[in-house]
Amino acid sequence: MIRPANICHAKIKVICMTSKKLIQIERYNNTPDHTHTLIESDCLKLMQEAIKNYPPVAIVKAVKEYANNELDLGESVKDLKCKEVVNIKYKLHGLLETYLVEQLKKLHQYGWLTLIDSTHKTNKHDWRLFTLYIRDSYNCWDIGVHFFVSNEDSDTIAEALKIIRNICKNWIPGDIEANSIKKVFPGLKAVENKCRIILCTVHIVRTWIAKIYEKKTRKIIIGAMHKRTKIGCEQFIQNAIQQCSVSAVCNFIKRNYMKNSHKWALWTRQHSSLLLQVTSTNALESYYSELKRTTSFLYGLIVTSYKIVALDQKK
Repeated sequence: MIRPANICHAKIKVICMTSKKLIQIERYNNTPDHTHTLIESDCLKLMQEAIKNYPPVAIVKAVKEYANNELDLGESVKDLKCKEVVNIKYKLHGLLETYLVEQLKKLHQYGWLTLIDSTHKTNKHDWRLFTLYIRDSYNCWDIGVHFFVSNEDSDTIAEALKIIRNICKNWIPGDIEANSIKKVFPGLKAVENKCRIILCTVHIVRTWIAKIYEKKTRKIIIGAMHKRTKIGCEQFIQNAIQQCSVSAVCNFIKRNYMKNSHKWALWTRQHSSLLLQVTSTNALESYYSELKRTTSFLYGLIVTSYKIVALDQKK
């Protein structure tokens, strides 16, 4: 079993008693006394290769080369057979592929309203986990799909959404409720972006608390968010700009919120009682809180993916 440094501090002591022809294995001093399953052992080379979906022959060759050249364990893997690799591949890919099919069905059927948000510290590579959250036939929130990105810029996210759209061609969301990602998904072309994107009001207000630090101006702009008509909202925005004495704050409002009130103000939701109730991504953040109790920033992407699948199947 091969592990990266610092993922586990357990140590063992091996004693070879030649006279009795016995080998004794015991815990070393006061190190942790526990074991890991193979699934939790993220860096088993065989599982690393099998998850890539390469042909079994290529996987056997790669594992044997790695064991010989890097670990000096050629004797341990000399009897590795293609049949064993096929069994491991089926165990790994069978579970994930079945899960993916089921989740895509949900996204297709219920994805007209989709929440999207991200979280961090779920894996050792610091890749961000994004989740598409949908509302099922029982009016309960459920998982659509997940994806990891190494870079959280909006173009990368847009590319990931296009990949999901190509896989699930029948996913045509009417509304996507997103957190306040900078210039939300500009990588989506007009012909691809057929959905309406509305921003999470909680994230918007958090941004305003940090950026619109003049309290009077912030109070007016929050009032603009809650106006029932577009005209009333735009009037409040103008009042906030005119009455603000800090030029930096004025420029911030003009640049980010003056011409896109249809994405963050509640007047744009008046046609739907459901959208007036779902004004934030708090439901998705609750899911992330539960997920982080089972994942760790020491895990790799493979183990993290299995933890996500296990949690989703419990819901």
